[in-house]
Parts: sequence; C-alpha cells; structure tokens
Amino acid sequence: MARESELSDFYDVVVIGAGPAGSCAAWRAALEGCSVLLLEKDLEIGAQVRCAEGISARAVHAFIGVPPPELVSAKISRVRFTSPDGATATLMHEIDSYVLDRKAFDKALAARAVSAGAVVLTGSRALSMKQHGCGWEVAVDIDGARHTVHAKGVVGADGIESRVGRWAGLKTHTPLEEMESCYQYRLSGVEVDQHVVELVFGSGIAPSGYAWIFPKGEDTANVGLGIKRQAAPVQITAKDYLDRWIEERFPGAGSLGEFAGGVPISVTLPLISADGLVLAGDAAHQVNPLSGAGISSGMRGGWLAGGVLAGQVTRGDTSAKALRCYDESWRSLLGRLHENHYRVAQVIFNTTDSQFNSLAGELASLPEEKRTLYAAVSRAVRSRPSLLLQLAGYFRNWWSSDSGRGYPESPPQ
Repeated sequence: MARESELSDFYDVVVIGAGPAGSCAAWRAALEGCSVLLLEKDLEIGAQVRCAEGISARAVHAFIGVPPPELVSAKISRVRFTSPDGATATLMHEIDSYVLDRKAFDKALAARAVSAGAVVLTGSRALSMKQHGCGWEVAVDIDGARHTVHAKGVVGADGIESRVGRWAGLKTHTPLEEMESCYQYRLSGVEVDQHVVELVFGSGIAPSGYAWIFPKGEDTANVGLGIKRQAAPVQITAKDYLDRWIEERFPGAGSLGEFAGGVPISVTLPLISADGLVLAGDAAHQVNPLSGAGISSGMRGGWLAGGVLAGQVTRGDTSAKALRCYDESWRSLLGRLHENHYRVAQVIFNTTDSQFNSLAGELASLPEEKRTLYAAVSRAVRSRPSLLLQLAGYFRNWWSSDSGRGYPESPPQ
C-alpha cells in the first residue's frame, strides 16, 4: 500500500478502518472524485478478521461481480437447524451464499478503492481528532511518528465502540444486554457438508444465542457460538461453552486459529453523523441484530456513507445538518428493517429448549419442499399468537434485506 512519503497533508475524505465498510466508503468517495485517504491500524488488511465469513452471493456480485476462486472458501445452498435434543431439519428453500476467505476479500475491496484513486495506508493508527470548522484534523501514528492530516470529512469505520464516533461527540456505547459474547475456532479434521450452514440452538450449548458451523473447504470449518452474557452463569464463558460442545460434536478436531469478540444485537445508533463525519459498519451498529451478520450491511452502509459525504464535500457543506440525510437514508435502506429483526431476535432468544425441540420435530415432518424459513418462524410463534402481529411487518419485508436497495447498479469498475 502507500508509503509515508506519498502522503498529502490534505484530503477531501479520510476513512478510518479498512474493513468492508471502510473500503467501500473510500471506494465510493474516490469514484465520486474526492481525494481519499484510507487508514488501517493493522500492518496487513484483513489480518484481524473476527467473523464467520458468510455473505449472500448477491452482495458479492453487486460489488465485485463473480468472485475469483481465491476469495471463496465454500458455496452455500442450504441451512440446517439443529434443536437442543439433537434433531435436525434442513430448510429446503435454496439460498445462494458464500463463505468467504475474509482476509483475501477485504484486500480485494481495498484494492478497488486504490484503483478508484484512494490512498491506503496500513500500520497507521488514528490517535485523536480535532474539529476545524466542519472539517477535522486527524492525528495519526505512522511507524511511531505523529502526523496530522486535514480532512473536509471523515468516515468512522473503526468497529464496535467506535473511538472516532466518540471523538465527534456521538454516543457509541452498547449496553451489556445488547451484546453477544462470541468465540470461534477454525477447526480442521471435521466432516461437514460443504454446501450447508448449520445453526444449533439450546440453553446448554449457547444460552440465549446459538452455535454455528460454516464450512471452509475440505475438512475445515468455522465453528463458534454467541451467548447473551447475563443468560449464562458468571463463571462460564463463551469459550467454555464452545469447548464443551466441540468435544462432544467434533472430538479429535484440531484448531487452526481462534478469536473472541463482542457482536451487537441492537438497532443502529441513534445518531450516525455529526459535523464533517459519518459512521459506517459496526461503528454505526449496522449489523443485522437477528443473525449478527455484518459484511453485507457494512458494505452497503459504507457505500452509502462514502457517496453522501462525497456529495456534501463537493457542495461545500459538511455540517451536521447537511449530513443528517445520511441517517435518514440509512434508516430507509436497512435501519427500519433491522428494528424488525431486533424484535424477532427477542422472540428467538426467549424460546425455550422444549419449543425448539418441538419446532425441529414439526419441520422434519414436513415434505422437503415446505421446509422453508417462513415455515420455521411461523411454527415457532404458532403457540404464542400475540407475537404474530408483532412479526407481521417483519414477514412483509423478509427478503428486502437482500433486495437491490443500497447496492451499486452494476459492479463498479
């Protein structure tokens, strides 16, 4: 990526964080004609991926077209549901998704930002920001030396509990009850269907959460779980639950790597813009609160953020009032849908083991062509009619989260 000697002191847009949201924001702003600097604190883009790596094929195709083989670990066509008593039901509505090689994918997105004209600097940590009119002075540590970069606008794509957002006076705190504690291993020596993602429920496995198995090619898989911390005994961690379950499910498997992290199961932050600044991706809590998935929504949030900020830079007005249109556009794009997802998540996380067992049994008894996601959730609430009205709006928008809204009209060049 860029060398320090290639840097300018002034940019139209500085993006902090080179994950999918940040790279898409930098890419879009550069395509709109802005001078763009993309900062990444790690020495290598994609070095600290904390993700199960699943994403819809539509999202990938919209941004980069059909991906080359090195970006994809597995092609997914089915989802399998496993209940606490071990019963399984494979939902037969065919899905079209990938399990990515996130490290390679993140690099590919950053490379597109570079191709559009953005400057990418790795090993560069934002230290602080000072407001200058509606723009910002960003202090950056580059190889131990402090530099100041001036920006007309900043995109904060620096993850959960965004420091960039706090520097701008935004409230980025996530209440403990709206965080899931997650742990994941990359396992080898496991036998899994390379076209099926498996979701496993049960209070003894992942209290108020679920476990997952995402195939990664040959005999490897991402195997992890997320729990609501207050639903588990204080002394038992997410890692403890995962280690115990893996010992039962995959005895003898070997670990190729592991990570721990928190995932917000909340709605988007109340404000995701300020004078000369917008937040995108995890920093804005643009994660789907039902599934915890954030790649696709982060890419769309970043693409929107880069476009809105570039437009206001061109117009010469990056005030908080002018940038509030970003909040409104995001809410229309996915924010309201995520609020529905949040309500559904509360239903699922409060479902008992016996209800999950009953649901799995009902699904398994259905003809294969009727084992759909709609059937799964509708049966889950059949015994709780008061929830149907609450979920009605969600079902009306079931597929809209992966509609064409928020994607480029065609893969940008």
